[in-house]
Amino acid sequence: MKYSLSGETFDFVFNGHGLEVDEEYMLIYYPDPWPGTGLICLGEGTANGGGEVHIAGSVESRWGQASQVHKIESFDSGQFNE
Repeated sequence: MKYSLSGETFDFVFNGHGLEVDEEYMLIYYPDPWPGTGLICLGEGTANGGGEVHIAGSVESRWGQASQVHKIESFDSGQFNE
């Protein structure tokens, strides 16, 4: 994952590899600790025939720098804010 820590927006590019083909993936931000509240969906994608997913975007920076990226099997998407 590549991202910019400066500026008024959080600009990012995430490339996942070795994933299950045709599975849907969601990139989220969440404040510590996990599981937490206030999850934000950064983007979604479906793994292609090679097991790769590309998710890129830009969102308003409105949180601190403490965050983590985890692969999770499932979660209640009602837990996040948009």
